[in-house]
Amino acid sequence: MALVKERSVAIHAVLQASQVCQQVFNRLVKGQTITKIADFSAQAVVNSILLEHFPDDRIVGEEDSSDLRGESAKTLRDKVVQLTNTVMSPPLSEDKILASIDRGNYEGGARGRHWALDPIDGTKGFLRGEQFAVCLALIVDGEVQLGVMGCPNLPVKFSEPDGEKGSLFIAVKGQGAFQRAFSAEDETPIHFSKVADVSAATFCESVESGHSSHSEAAQIAERLGITKPPVRMDSQAKYCSISRGDADIYLRLPVSDTYVEKIWDHASGSLLVKEAGGRVSDIHGQPLDFSIGRTLSKNKGVVAANASVYDKAVPTLGNQYEDDIAFKSVLKRLLPADVHAAITPDLHRFGQAVMEEIARLGDQVEAEHPTLVQYDAWCRRVDDLKTSAAWEKLHEIAFKEGLVAIAYEREYGEYSRVYQFAKQYLFSPSSAVVTCPFSMTDGAARVLELMGTPEMKETYYKRLISRDPSVGWTSGQWMTERPGGSDVGQTETEAELIDPMANIWSVRGFKWFSSATTADMAMLLARSKDPTSGLTKPATEMRQPDGSLNGVRVHRLKNKYGTKGLPTAELELQGMKAQLVGELGRGVPNIASILNITRIYCVAGSLTAIRRTLAIAKDYATKRVAFGKTLRDQPLHLTTLMEVELNFRAILQLMFYAISLLGKIECNQADKHTALVLRFLTPMAKSWSCKVAVSCIQECMEALGGQGYMEDVGIARHLRDATVNAIWEGTTNVLALDVLRVLKETKNSVLNIFEQEHVSRITTVPSELRQASDNVQSGFKVVENHLKSIKSADLLEAGARELTFSLARLVSGTLLIEQAAWSLKNMGGVIGGVIGLAALGALGWLFYKRRKASKDPIGSPDYSYSDPVVMEDLQPGSDSGYGHVDKAGLGVSSAVAGGAFAASQGA
Repeated sequence: MALVKERSVAIHAVLQASQVCQQVFNRLVKGQTITKIADFSAQAVVNSILLEHFPDDRIVGEEDSSDLRGESAKTLRDKVVQLTNTVMSPPLSEDKILASIDRGNYEGGARGRHWALDPIDGTKGFLRGEQFAVCLALIVDGEVQLGVMGCPNLPVKFSEPDGEKGSLFIAVKGQGAFQRAFSAEDETPIHFSKVADVSAATFCESVESGHSSHSEAAQIAERLGITKPPVRMDSQAKYCSISRGDADIYLRLPVSDTYVEKIWDHASGSLLVKEAGGRVSDIHGQPLDFSIGRTLSKNKGVVAANASVYDKAVPTLGNQYEDDIAFKSVLKRLLPADVHAAITPDLHRFGQAVMEEIARLGDQVEAEHPTLVQYDAWCRRVDDLKTSAAWEKLHEIAFKEGLVAIAYEREYGEYSRVYQFAKQYLFSPSSAVVTCPFSMTDGAARVLELMGTPEMKETYYKRLISRDPSVGWTSGQWMTERPGGSDVGQTETEAELIDPMANIWSVRGFKWFSSATTADMAMLLARSKDPTSGLTKPATEMRQPDGSLNGVRVHRLKNKYGTKGLPTAELELQGMKAQLVGELGRGVPNIASILNITRIYCVAGSLTAIRRTLAIAKDYATKRVAFGKTLRDQPLHLTTLMEVELNFRAILQLMFYAISLLGKIECNQADKHTALVLRFLTPMAKSWSCKVAVSCIQECMEALGGQGYMEDVGIARHLRDATVNAIWEGTTNVLALDVLRVLKETKNSVLNIFEQEHVSRITTVPSELRQASDNVQSGFKVVENHLKSIKSADLLEAGARELTFSLARLVSGTLLIEQAAWSLKNMGGVIGGVIGLAALGALGWLFYKRRKASKDPIGSPDYSYSDPVVMEDLQPGSDSGYGHVDKAGLGVSSAVAGGAFAASQGA
């Protein structure tokens, strides 16, 4: 068993400290001073014992010795020394006792190993001779691994309140929870109560209303139908009480917006709850984060309960792979059975990890934004960019998980890209936008694979695709300059060839926006000093072999609306050494491989932000009661969530379709048209998806009312971060013009290829989908006729955005129909159709009708659809994630409803 010695020492230390506290209470005159004496003495005892056995361990303790020093504190100090030595053998000197108390001054954090100690939790309970606790926890890399709590006044048996008192509680991560009496060494396993009916549950809350809002707890109890009076007690003894089944729910509701919980108040108790089979989080359903320091600054309040009761009290997110029915179905359709079976265990594991360590690290990044130190103490220019330790840890995880490497290892051939992006899909919403540097790393790897010299592949490419964090590099992308962003023709940065034999160029200029500035290398655009050569694409290392910056001066970090944890800066390049990638003057065409990849990452970022915020909103709808009904039982609220769900499923299909095309191209499995189809698809998918995502996330925020607007719920962060996806790698209008460019370059033939590709997917479908299929085909004809009818280039450009969105919706429609047909055939007939067919209501806004007042045939979406079958199908909170409907008729009913509505909206 792990932590055997630590467990034994912690038990001994807590028992000795509890004995000291009891002696203080029994031997001294009651008053506030005895609490100080007990606090100091207990901390001295525990810290001294830990020092003896683990001299290198650090301690986060509640007390320090400042109040015991000086002549005026002699009386108090003497009592602390006397009482401490009643349990210490040999006795400790005064200096050692004071030094031992001060060992509790560690600030905590995400790395390494330290203990968290509350020498007396429950001061007023201690003074009244009621409940208090001595609490000790071991935290390793921000995770609680061991917790021991001594409760001197807690009855050993809840059913015998006047019986033996003095209860000790022990938990080691992964080993269960146990209780023993102070007077005996025999340990008994403890477990949460099995109550499943939340109305039969009992609250456990603080005695003092100043510690937790009693009025709010009463309101919650009323909404949940709980009628039993609450069990009130002081201290972390509440954790012990619910863990052994005395009560069912512990609520600690914040009484002010400014109060921040301390880690020593909750570390040992939270682990005890988990090991006893319960669930614990803050009031927003977020895990308690012990990696920030001495406080739980990322959390508000505490909720702990058994799993069934907890799920009915707090919005929760489970395993992000297992909970995502639509995502799992898409993977099952796209992947061969052997590939799907091979990667599923990894996705299951990772789906849990992103909600635990990775989510915690992402929150830490958001709390610790990057900073720039430009000068050292001697006024030397250093440009030292500092980031959170969590930012570095997330990079380490991304390398180890192969979030770039999987695509280039190609263990599963063309399906390796689907596998890679399946993991990116899970990682992205918890990652604090670490996906940004890895998207550019992915793009740079592809360019070097295609165009790099053998030396570049050995020096750069191998590092970009490594799984080893000590070897792996990330790459930045420096395109944007002061004259403009997407209009790269205005690039002012110059590159001059200074060593033709070694392909070394000197680059000078100013990059207005560089992401990510902490990258090890970068791809950039520069204008060759030879004016006839056009734009080139150099690759550069950020630092020289001696660690100094490679001709780079960091002027300032950008103050952005979102993506706060991502370091982005203005860079001045002064003779930066670089190497040319590809042909001279082919800089813009050479970046196409990067853009195809990074634009898909933008779609992924938008999609996963919708997925995460929608999951919160759907779960909240099962718990929030308004006007006498849960939100999930209110048709208007459900319709709103349905619209978001349909957008989510449409974008999900678009993204994985693009990814599957990319995989085919990279593995030479594509036909002659695949590259052109991907070139046409990428800008339309990126522009539409990223634009739609912002409104979807805002709807999810609004679905939680005022709570959704609160920063610590997390939706606000997703809204800010997702907004950039409509700007990065080409704004909506720039991408719409790119779609027109492809049409012009191919004389519209790309549309014919595109139409044939998608119509062929839905030509033969079950009868339930026939009308929907006909409408998609009609939609393509509408677009085709529209392009033929517009003779003015200005008019065509003016309508480019709607044209692009229309094409994206049409493609989504074909993919949704294809998914529905596959589900009906492969996943249990009509019952299996739920996954593909639940989204067929989307066809109401995927197809178009002529605007009567305009010649423009590209209509706007119509959101009048409210078919009750599909609404029920998307209802949150069911076992399947989508509803409590009659499954025997679900698939056909949804198909008919979706198809019929699509027919009414056809061109």
